[in-house]
Amino acid sequence: MLAPIAALVAALQSEPSFASQDLRATVTVAGRCTKDCAGGAMTLGAGVIIGRLPDGSLVVLTARHVIDGVARPQVYVRNGAEPGIDFAAFARESGARGARIIVYAKNVDLALVAFRPDGDDDYAFAALVAGDELGGARPGFVVGSPYGSLWTLSEFRVVDGTANTFRLDCATCGPGDSGGGVFDASGRLLGILVEQRIEGDDAGRSHRTSQFLAIAPAELRVFLDSTEQQRTAAMPPQSAAVPAESAAWVRFDDMRRNR
Repeated sequence: MLAPIAALVAALQSEPSFASQDLRATVTVAGRCTKDCAGGAMTLGAGVIIGRLPDGSLVVLTARHVIDGVARPQVYVRNGAEPGIDFAAFARESGARGARIIVYAKNVDLALVAFRPDGDDDYAFAALVAGDELGGARPGFVVGSPYGSLWTLSEFRVVDGTANTFRLDCATCGPGDSGGGVFDASGRLLGILVEQRIEGDDAGRSHRTSQFLAIAPAELRVFLDSTEQQRTAAMPPQSAAVPAESAAWVRFDDMRRNR
């Protein structure tokens, strides 16, 4: 029987600093859109490396809408690039890693994708914050790709929240941050950014605000813990023929020791 993924996440109890993590747990997730967009536009978001499968593939937690309807999703690893580098410039110099969808949730804007890293890729595993309360966490940064600027650090302030989601104020976040990690000051993962709040009506006068919605730790644990069931119930149509991953996940603490 596969060990509950939430229990594996909870095993990450080290004390990383944001500086030591050095953005290596965040990846850029991209692909050509095949629905609800014009002309095969490129979609761009972010994701967070949370684990490794027995075949050596790395598992990325991201927002479902980042890869929903995307043909052949791709992952880009930072490998020391300067924060804020333009996507087009980075893509010209760095090769994409082909990714596959592992699970695609229907009831929450989350997904897991996996990719096989190159031998020289420099990456880290994100540590999910211990416990489910946000009140005691010191805010750090959202790490994502606002307006195509990769691995950008954006300061934020938690406004309010529930066990499922929380609202944050982030003046420099924007489109492209979806799927990016919301980290506390010590580098622990507090949530995944999924939505920018919009105010106004449906007559073209709506506008984006500096407030965003993120999936909270408790909901992340529910999603990860239910992954085995979700694999059969929530695969996207284009991945219906992909078999579920076999064998148990490698323990997260072992992953960090054996890198």
